[in-house]
Amino acid sequence: MTTGAGQQPGRAYLPQATSHRLTSDQPNTETSPMLLHEELTRDRIRELRKQAEGGGAERRRRAARRWQRVARWASRRAEHYDR
Repeated sequence: MTTGAGQQPGRAYLPQATSHRLTSDQPNTETSPMLLHEELTRDRIRELRKQAEGGGAERRRRAARRWQRVARWASRRAEHYDR
């Protein structure tokens, strides 16, 4: 059995975590330089999710206006062919 430095023989070596890993929804307060790019990516994903959630109402309004224009066009076209 392999033992870590300073460990007693016969005891299993369990590596200790050196930093606190948080979920992607919570900002990490303890960032090492090696994990900086991961944290920046998580922040960018969080911002994109916020923008996507906030843009839903505007997207629905645009879709409603677009369908109103299509309905007016279809109505005018139907009138033209009914003559």
